[in-house]
Amino acid sequence: MNFNNTVTKFKKNLLYVGNKQLMRGRLLSWREYLEKLKFTDNQDWLTVLKAALEIYNGDLKGFAKVPDQKDLRQKMLKSYMKDMITDSIKMVIHTTKKDTDVSTDDDSRSYSEES
Repeated sequence: MNFNNTVTKFKKNLLYVGNKQLMRGRLLSWREYLEKLKFTDNQDWLTVLKAALEIYNGDLKGFAKVPDQKDLRQKMLKSYMKDMITDSIKMVIHTTKKDTDVSTDDDSRSYSEES
């Protein structure tokens, strides 16, 4: 049998039917994408924030449940964006404070050992 390549959707799934294969993909919502990106080991908070801003501004498209109209999209994402920016700032402050505390402890030990 010979089939034409076909792409179709079913609920949140994308189906690709090829000559010798059937592939299924899942369409992510913007929130699912950001959460997945957030918990990928090699991604830092700045990468996640950049992706969120690109979705908010309409530069990154193709997600389920994201309106194309700028006003609707930004109204829908506004509170999430505020929370994400606040969390990012807190994370940077916590990381910086933690690094500063460690270096201060090292400096005080060095000073005590020299005395």
